[in-house]
Amino acid sequence: MLTLPDLETIKNYREPAVLRKFSRDFPNEADKADQHFAELMKYLWLAQKQLIDLEAHPDDKSLRFLLAIYDDMIPVDNMWHCFILSTREYEAFCHRFFHRFMHHIPDALESLPPTKQEFAADLERFASYVFDNLGAETVQSWFGLA
Repeated sequence: MLTLPDLETIKNYREPAVLRKFSRDFPNEADKADQHFAELMKYLWLAQKQLIDLEAHPDDKSLRFLLAIYDDMIPVDNMWHCFILSTREYEAFCHRFFHRFMHHIPDALESLPPTKQEFAADLERFASYVFDNLGAETVQSWFGLA
């Protein structure tokens, strides 16, 4: 059975070595490393929450969307890559908070709905879910609405 960690606890988790690696690899984003790590924590938490919600409500169409990394989230994806490369720390984090390994699917965008209308509906469900669970500020950050 999937479990969901406390959102505030996971938002405050940090892995200093990962923050240093990110800052070295992405010097133009170094001043925002802590912020990007916090966004990654929210993204992973939301991914787990979506699975739990789908398990509890398998017929709820509002939960059926691709939890992808969109263009304005690229720094979050880059942070995830840095974290994954610290394999021991990443594995320990996943098992501590999610009791399972959180896989990264590099080509998730290839699974996007094929038509513009289906894509728009999928993105709307995703953005609504983000809003409902993480608030307007996260929607603005993740979808470039700021």
